[in-house]
Amino acid sequence: MKKTMNEYDFIVGMVDIRPDNFSYSGLKKLYDHLTELEESCDFEIEFDAIAICCDYSEDALLNVLDNYSLDSIEELQENTDVIIVDDEIIIYQNY
Repeated sequence: MKKTMNEYDFIVGMVDIRPDNFSYSGLKKLYDHLTELEESCDFEIEFDAIAICCDYSEDALLNVLDNYSLDSIEELQENTDVIIVDDEIIIYQNY
């Protein structure tokens, strides 16, 4: 049995289980990314807040570049999915 989630359900589900992993803006962008991924790959993603938190992280771009010894967001994008939340914050798929 599956339940179709809208953006609100996704955000509430994530905040209920892992309230400190993503900002509200980040959750909106992550929801958009995951639904686009479902559509482009023609498969359904099962909602699992813990797995999503293991797969994706939100941080300041400069912190991520420093942590991975990278010079640019383009270099990061060569290695993983990057979701731009705003001018300074990104969500990236952990690798």
